[in-house]
Amino acid sequence: MARFAHAWQRMLVVLSDGTLAGFLLMTDQHIDMLFMDPSAIGRGGGALLLQEAERRGARSLECFHDNHAARHFYERHGWQVEREYDRDFAGRSRSFVFYAKG
Repeated sequence: MARFAHAWQRMLVVLSDGTLAGFLLMTDQHIDMLFMDPSAIGRGGGALLLQEAERRGARSLECFHDNHAARHFYERHGWQVEREYDRDFAGRSRSFVFYAKG
């Protein structure tokens, strides 16, 4: 988490029993990151973060193409694939999916 210290003021978090369970970072209307601790998945925290992002105007996000659990989560919440593409990430080419919501 230290590598995101510069963005703490823009970050939303969800706690479970007082412990960090997930976080969300947005820039303008784009969700940069939405991560949940694996032990907290399925408890509603991710949905709360996504709902708050949408309330704040989120209209786009990208996800690894092969992250099927995340893709199912976004699609279940009404997000639609706009395009698929490859780009450099952490020094290698990765496949991504770009989602938008109206």
